[in-house]
Amino acid sequence: MDLVVRCELQALQAPCTADSIDGNLVEVCTLNEWNPSVTSWKKEIDNRVGLVLASELKNNSCRMTRVTAKALLAGATRVHIGFVTRQSSMDNKNHCLLTGLFYDTGVFASHLTITPRVLWGIADALFQYILPLPEGKYLLAKQDATPNLTLYATPDIEESL
Repeated sequence: MDLVVRCELQALQAPCTADSIDGNLVEVCTLNEWNPSVTSWKKEIDNRVGLVLASELKNNSCRMTRVTAKALLAGATRVHIGFVTRQSSMDNKNHCLLTGLFYDTGVFASHLTITPRVLWGIADALFQYILPLPEGKYLLAKQDATPNLTLYATPDIEESL
């Protein structure tokens, strides 16, 4: 089976030449401080950036997994994480970048226990379920409150006309 996957990346790391593009691909992610009353990143980011990152990995594991999966599938060698906060807690328009961290994609994926085999395993399980079905159009949907996926057969509009 042939599968085409479209991936996006946000940056190339300098210095970059036509021969070295593949080794310089970077996935960029920003983490936004949403509740400065609990912990203030402005006060803690310089001395405890590891603690702030660990907290974000715990609280935003789905988002961090998605970013890491995109980086792995696109062949990015590095993941750049930026920590962003509001300049004033009452101003939702102006923000400032507190710091940024670079991680090797493989090392960052190992922190989240993500491997390409696991990512492709999920796709393989879906394919094994869908391929035996008759040819047609289907809709794969997930309900918000449950971890289950539901597959719906959709009517072919052209045949019914």
